Amino acid sequence: QVVARYSGAPGLAIASPAAGTVRVISRQTLQVERNLQESSKETATNTPATAPPSAPEDAAGLRRLLADNGIVGLGGGGFATHTKFESPVDTLIINAVECEPELSSDLSCIEREPAALAACAAWLQNLLAIPRCIIALARNNAAGITRLSPHLSSGVTLTLVADQYPAGSERQL
Repeated sequence: QVVARYSGAPGLAIASPAAGTVRVISRQTLQVERNLQESSKETATNTPATAPPSAPEDAAGLRRLLADNGIVGLGGGGFATHTKFESPVDTLIINAVECEPELSSDLSCIEREPAALAACAAWLQNLLAIPRCIIALARNNAAGITRLSPHLSSGVTLTLVADQYPAGSERQL
């Protein structure tokens, strides 16, 4: 749930990290009193507190959806994802290369929902009118390659990269 908005650029929404009641919002602090009963109810039923938004119909709608929900990159800098699409983009890269030896969340997603991942990549590419879309996988990820390859559309390509831990695959891409 959005509890505040950053007033400076890039105007991000700030979401509460836990279910409960917001007690303090300041420049340095977001204090939430947890409602454990509500949290356990969400976990037990596995349903979100609010319905997911409908799919945006255009690039502006996607940027609005990303901004309104405070979506940021996972690189640690909190870079606002919606700002990445304010300028023309010539290549969409979906980095599914696991960056740590014991991580397998990308592979798990590919193994469970390869068709959905490929369809989402194609949908994003079309929605944002991006000429190239690349899904990057580690060359040694045979299971991911096998599961994902049959589902790729003509505009989405699979790129295999060498495993170079701890260099970080984003540097290779």
